[in-house]
Amino acid sequence: PASCTMANGAAGLPYTLNICENATGGFLWPAAPTNVHGFVVPNSTVPNSCNTYNLVYNNAGTFWQVESYTLDPGAAPTVALGTAAGTSPTTPTITGNNRVHVVSFTTGTSPASPNTVLWTETNNGNVTSAYIGCSVDGQNAASAAVKNNLYFSSPTTSGYVISANAALAASTPYVFVITCMK
Repeated sequence: PASCTMANGAAGLPYTLNICENATGGFLWPAAPTNVHGFVVPNSTVPNSCNTYNLVYNNAGTFWQVESYTLDPGAAPTVALGTAAGTSPTTPTITGNNRVHVVSFTTGTSPASPNTVLWTETNNGNVTSAYIGCSVDGQNAASAAVKNNLYFSSPTTSGYVISANAALAASTPYVFVITCMK
């Protein structure tokens, strides 16, 4: 359809709208619903990606207002490990999408430090505006012990760099969860 309208709601009642691609992908949302203020048209046609909108129907009962939204950029980014991961680390495994993903790898010998690049992350091309910031959390004991020693460059639409201000242990598995916010 060239346009659409959401059904009326109850004043002040919150509603969550999810718009998802099927396993094939490629569907482009045509336009914002005419009675939704603040709607950002989904920009991803990546298979199995979803966009979530948190809406509230206004007190006058005339339109929906977007309170917040998350545009899921679909596929996982790519990660190139730097010298803070040591010499000959394992190839990283990345699961998730640009916004929330898990990065797993095992360091090589002699991880460099301090203030050296742990990895450079490149978004998969579906990020149309830079994230305002990203956070890291550890999913195993080694990662949890060093997560506070990691810092991010300013995110761009292309990606960002994560550096370490203390050496990681050699030949050690690490599993990090990265969450980026808009």
